[in-house]
Amino acid sequence: MATIPNHNERQLMQQLRGRGWVRGFELPSTCRIIGGLLQKGWIESRGAERSLEYRITEEGIMAKTAPIPRYGR
Repeated sequence: MATIPNHNERQLMQQLRGRGWVRGFELPSTCRIIGGLLQKGWIESRGAERSLEYRITEEGIMAKTAPIPRYGR
């Protein structure tokens, strides 16, 4: 399992950070990114279909704020 979020995952978590529960239709990201974040435990959801909401978890905050490793050079 990945422990460092990629750019798209970081972007979505930034949109959720500090906002509490956010309605799914307010997020411009794809279902694939959201599904991956849910699977990793970095975000959580509640509701169903049109009332689906998401928020970042403590694990998500820790993953988002983890330093990005530098490779090469």
